[in-house]
Amino acid sequence: MGDSTLWLRGFTDEGRTSAVLAITIAGTPVNPADPDSVLHWIIYYDIGPGRAIKFDMLPGGGPDGMTGCLQVVVCDATAARAQELAASFTAETAAPEPVTGQRILDLLLDAPRRRNRYKYDETGSGCRFWCRTVLEDLEEAGIVPAGSLGSFDEYVLRKSEENPARFPMPTRRGRFY
Repeated sequence: MGDSTLWLRGFTDEGRTSAVLAITIAGTPVNPADPDSVLHWIIYYDIGPGRAIKFDMLPGGGPDGMTGCLQVVVCDATAARAQELAASFTAETAAPEPVTGQRILDLLLDAPRRRNRYKYDETGSGCRFWCRTVLEDLEEAGIVPAGSLGSFDEYVLRKSEENPARFPMPTRRGRFY
């Protein structure tokens, strides 16, 4: 039986073996017609010209609909970026050796992290917190430069001052289990 918290069907050999060049945390409007729509946050790992690995913690699982499922899929980065991105924060990789998509997935799934085991809060929010936690993991592992997490927090705070409805503070938190 498969793991209902992990969807890897689109995680091809290209994603498993390609070196990650940069990490982008992107927010897309839940309702694109509403300029104040709250955002759904996704992480893209850039792996070369026009290609990325998308790590998307999607809500909707479990009996209450609050259990997340981590979808990992290689995608066309140009198409992904063509979406209305209301927010985009990028960190370059800092590891002395190339880091593959598989290494990042292994880092996130291994105990004690188990970042595929996530429950959204009672409102169904928490994807920004999930992305923030993953960025913290990457910083602690030396994959992104020290200070990346602080820079992301500052970025979100600035954006919240511009549009508090779209970037609500404090960050809604789900929980890992």
